[in-house]
Amino acid sequence: MIVPAAIKPVAGPRWSQKRLTGMLVDCFGPGPGGGVDFEAVAEFSDVSASTVRRWMTLRGPAGRRVLAIPQRRLERLQRGPVLAEHRNAKQYRHALAALNDFSDGAEGKAIPVSWLTRGWFEEHAVIVAAIFNKPWYQVLLTNGAATSLLALQRRGEPLDLIVVPTRFHAQVVVYAVMQRLQHWRVHPAEHELIHGRTQVWMDDAPPADLAGIYTRCFPDLPAPAVPEPTARRQ
Repeated sequence: MIVPAAIKPVAGPRWSQKRLTGMLVDCFGPGPGGGVDFEAVAEFSDVSASTVRRWMTLRGPAGRRVLAIPQRRLERLQRGPVLAEHRNAKQYRHALAALNDFSDGAEGKAIPVSWLTRGWFEEHAVIVAAIFNKPWYQVLLTNGAATSLLALQRRGEPLDLIVVPTRFHAQVVVYAVMQRLQHWRVHPAEHELIHGRTQVWMDDAPPADLAGIYTRCFPDLPAPAVPEPTARRQ
């Protein structure tokens, strides 16, 4: 039975006014006068614009001043809507169940034909890409189809890549990457990034380490293939 080892989150960044301002401008776009778009952030957070302004201030004694934003509010800004986060967790559980139900040697169940026709039991790649013109990295999976690779070339520069046995292995790795880097996450607005917005983090975070995460998730399997990324900016 496949039971991935727990992935320990790496320590997050020190949140300064500069870092928070930069994240909000990058994720929501600049406001009418430049700087933070307080109205957009307020709408996403379901608070008033004045509350967002207050979050940006510093509090505490001299020499130990910290941002006023509550930790739970900061974490919500870094993550997608609750339903999206629940969907990702459900997809991860489904991938594990599929691997345990239909792995080599499993008996008593037939692989759904639709999974086979979609190529879900064929090799997939997990890729970490640097998003063009943004200080972000993103993890994504692909079956190598020409349309998927073209979309990746338009979106970012591949930095790390592994090839895994099935789509389900890839989904487990993607989820584990985001667990490892959860304190470095960002959640861009749709007009800043269309696809994979719950799979993005700051580019000064520790390395994602795809091969290492795969080995922790699947210690009984051979190490993944690690080809050189080939997509380049067009």
